[in-house]
Amino acid sequence: MAVTRTLQTSSELPDLRDLLLRLGPDDRALRFGNAVSDAAIEAHCRRLAQAGDAARVIGAYEGGELIGAAEIWFEGGSPPPGCEVGIEVDEAWRGHGVGGELLGRAVLVAGNRRARRLRLSCHAENRRMQRLARRFARDLRFDADGAEADVLLSRPSSRSIRAEATMDA
Repeated sequence: MAVTRTLQTSSELPDLRDLLLRLGPDDRALRFGNAVSDAAIEAHCRRLAQAGDAARVIGAYEGGELIGAAEIWFEGGSPPPGCEVGIEVDEAWRGHGVGGELLGRAVLVAGNRRARRLRLSCHAENRRMQRLARRFARDLRFDADGAEADVLLSRPSSRSIRAEATMDA
């Protein structure tokens, strides 16, 4: 199984950029909500680099290559009332549990930052993300734009803080 840990944004963000650039047009549209160019991906990664504590990126590495990532974007406030997560997995690694591992880690990290809920959104045709959301959330809501689910998060505990520290060790 891949090694999953928090990315150091300053030095490892190029790994995320490379992963996103490997996504085909359909996968980019599913991840970002519409067609995005290489330049838009570069701009997205620059925003992540400048986000500071407002964002975290958890990566799954196999053989030194980033094969999947979960981007957590926190809402304003202290503690943040919530956050949104975006997940991307390299096509060759889909169906191997990488997305589930990333989402599980995102839930842990967001809860440890005292966020109360984590929102998952996806296109109506993104069945993989919908299956993943159902594993973590009670209900999946559909509208004309797609599907959405909220994962209620636990408060941080000594166990959850140790689990995150172990993940990043």
